Amino acid sequence: AEYMGGARVLWLASAPWIVCAGSKYALVVCLACVVLCTLAAVAAAVAVLLRRAVRANNNTSGLEFLYKPFCRSAWWFEGAILGRRIAVAIITSLLARGPSSPVVVPLVVVVLLVALFAQVRWMPNWTTLTNVVETVGLGCTLVSAVALQMLSGTYRNSPSVTLIFVAAN
Repeated sequence: AEYMGGARVLWLASAPWIVCAGSKYALVVCLACVVLCTLAAVAAAVAVLLRRAVRANNNTSGLEFLYKPFCRSAWWFEGAILGRRIAVAIITSLLARGPSSPVVVPLVVVVLLVALFAQVRWMPNWTTLTNVVETVGLGCTLVSAVALQMLSGTYRNSPSVTLIFVAAN
């Protein structure tokens, strides 16, 4: 926070050109909430349609590409993968100040550990090879998150490191 003209002004730490006060900022926050709620409603509707298609064993469904790679009991796993990717992207891009923050990498590690546990617990893919490849990929992403934490002093606040990590997820 800074004082300009006797008034306290709050700035967004990762984007100092954005002033976090006033009606304009409140409007942006409200709009972001509306967009997120709309996306959540669409995701819920797609999940309902997806579940109906799986129950009806409807292979002509337009949503077949979402559940076809997975066993019937793991029809929901594509949503879990999408949730993991969104969580990692949000954590690395919106929290604190990038990968050098003491909070970011541990939260990413927790998300990846939960994803790794889910992968090992449910083995959702049809073939063993696909399950092994996905498990190894999650393990490599987890190791890279820990390596990023160890190198965070070297690459302080580097957006390129964050971008590489999010893209690899």
